[in-house]
Amino acid sequence: GDGVAGARGRSPPLRSLCDAIDRVQALSHTVSLPRHAALLLRDARAAIREGFSDAGGLSVSDRRLRSCAQLLRVSAAAHGRGAVSVT
Repeated sequence: GDGVAGARGRSPPLRSLCDAIDRVQALSHTVSLPRHAALLLRDARAAIREGFSDAGGLSVSDRRLRSCAQLLRVSAAAHGRGAVSVT
């Protein structure tokens, strides 16, 4: 198969990549988001709101903020860390 038809038709490298992605996603749910990292996200949200107030206000939704936090967790998991690091 060409790797697109489904799990059975996937070539070994693609299957291996998909397995790795699944593992990282599963591990990301065990990664902690320390308070200082959450506060940085909150402050970034406020800075965006304030920085674009002259342009009619730009805001970051709660959903997008949660997505950003999850992306940080995925990155930490992919790098073998148990917590988000912002250094």
